[in-house]
Amino acid sequence: MSTKPATPVTTAPAPTAGYVKCAEFGQLCRVTEPSVVIWGNGTKFTSGTVFDKSVWCNGSLGADWPDNRVTSCWTKPAGVAKDTSGSAMLASALSIVYSALPTGSPGSGLFQVMPTTERPADSDLGAFRTSCNFSKMARIDPIVFPGTVGQSHLHTFFGNTAVSENSTTDSLLAFGNSTCRGGIANRSAYWVPTMIDTATGKPVAPDEINVYYKAGVFTGDKLSRGIPQGLRMVAGNPAATAPRTDTDVFAYRFKCIGGPLGENDKYGSAIPNCDLGASVWQEIFFPQCWDGVNLDSPDHKSHMSYPVAVPDPSSTRGWQMLACPASHPVILPEISFNVVYTAKTRDAALKWRLASDNYDTAKPGGYSSHGDWFNGWRHDVSEAWFQNCLVAKKDCHSHLLGDGRMIY
Repeated sequence: MSTKPATPVTTAPAPTAGYVKCAEFGQLCRVTEPSVVIWGNGTKFTSGTVFDKSVWCNGSLGADWPDNRVTSCWTKPAGVAKDTSGSAMLASALSIVYSALPTGSPGSGLFQVMPTTERPADSDLGAFRTSCNFSKMARIDPIVFPGTVGQSHLHTFFGNTAVSENSTTDSLLAFGNSTCRGGIANRSAYWVPTMIDTATGKPVAPDEINVYYKAGVFTGDKLSRGIPQGLRMVAGNPAATAPRTDTDVFAYRFKCIGGPLGENDKYGSAIPNCDLGASVWQEIFFPQCWDGVNLDSPDHKSHMSYPVAVPDPSSTRGWQMLACPASHPVILPEISFNVVYTAKTRDAALKWRLASDNYDTAKPGGYSSHGDWFNGWRHDVSEAWFQNCLVAKKDCHSHLLGDGRMIY
């Protein structure tokens, strides 16, 4: 079961023909197929799409609780396909030594925000980033396989230490330490398929993840809004068995950074053989155009879109520009992952594959690279860096909120 999406998600019309009242306040609205659910009190309503699970008819329709408390819920089938993405997420075909799972960071249970006299630098676009330690590895995926254990391949998690197969927006915001800078100011959950050393079968512990929140292909002042509470999404294709082509969405890549040779190259779709002491970076790029309504979708992608090429109205030469499509008009910050691993022995990365690489082992590893992101930022904190860093076109580095505060 899940709770309803954080409200207010969006203003929704009152239920019309086709909707059936499914519950009163405090009761369970039972949903057995993808359905639209409307929460309301007779004058104010909000809605969301629910997939194959039931939701509680409770919560607030605004900040002025309890005057805007939900009193009733209505539902009707959404007319969308059921989630079939699980077929691409079965347990890894690799031989993995599960007894050798490394221990992650316990994280912090403190709200790690403090005043600072440091001010962000001017930026052409606007940027904020943060870093998180690795928290754990587990065969769960609360976005793709909610409520189940062992159906997905092995994932490496960062952020909220209490993330489980049953995690919801409400549980992420309320429970768990955080391995991210800022402590429980950021209880978001970030995860990627686990890196496996096929020479030993042992999972490889990452050094850290750097998460970027940027203006993307836009400037910060063009962004429509900050990150919606309850939003979640997947980027990349866990079923991929070949390199990314020029016509594919640019959702991931690998590269080498640093080391004795100062590497900054070997960009590509496969895990590169970075030099001894250098870092292997796995980058994941999430779409930043939102449909403005749904916090999730059956494939965990369709409610989002990458910017698309459209004619540039200012061009006299027929040039194009990138813009959000009309179906996904809300411009959000662009989120990207940089998961860092160190090559501790020579040619180590030649033997690395992702737990999701279920294809011929004669091919290089990494083609199935993907990432999952589930928002757990405390809303006032994410709004601070959104307004004062991105919209204001400032570079807030990995710690400034732009309002005289910093996370640590």
